[in-house]
Amino acid sequence: MNDDAFEELFLSLATSPAGDHADVSELDLTSAQAQEIADLLDTARLVRSVGIDIPALSQDRTAEMLGLVSDQPLDRRELKRLRLRKGLSVSQLAQSLRKRGWEVSDQQSFDWEQHDHLLMSTALMSVVAEELGTEPAVLVRGAETEQASTLRAIRNTDQFRAFVGRWASALRISIDAAESQLSSKALAAVYRGDAADGEQMLQSLAALVAAVESRNGRK
Repeated sequence: MNDDAFEELFLSLATSPAGDHADVSELDLTSAQAQEIADLLDTARLVRSVGIDIPALSQDRTAEMLGLVSDQPLDRRELKRLRLRKGLSVSQLAQSLRKRGWEVSDQQSFDWEQHDHLLMSTALMSVVAEELGTEPAVLVRGAETEQASTLRAIRNTDQFRAFVGRWASALRISIDAAESQLSSKALAAVYRGDAADGEQMLQSLAALVAAVESRNGRK
């Protein structure tokens, strides 16, 4: 398997709820690649053994809030509140999104705040959230704010900031991109239906970051 395909496979397994059950025996892997996958699956099993369980995406409300499934119902009132808090006009938000490569008109940005029952693509919602200094889950109509609140708390810890730096270094991405990715993965560690648990989030991130560092260290 070439490096690009293996990189995609590795990250897919690293972030998949069922990653530790994956059968890779029929894949065309080198001995080194097979060992890296084996190490990753062992790490995933360790994460589960300490009580971190991620349900199937189709059944997971948290996954829906994270944007791990298709389009999400937009909370227009929360969007407007956060935009005003950030000091942005409707057109300025649209302009910022266009600078990031999204074809968003001023009218479209205006419509987001005027109509109920609008859906927004998960990828776009993630970018809008970054522009407004929040998490995608906060912009989902009916989102469980306790989880978003817990995430904000752990993002202010030295431990989380250290994970962000390590993740950015391991994947050779920006700090902002690393923080966004790890924020989503932290929320994905919460049990469906349970209260948000900051320590659980940090335990999951510790295992994930270490697994990706280990994989990249053997490239």
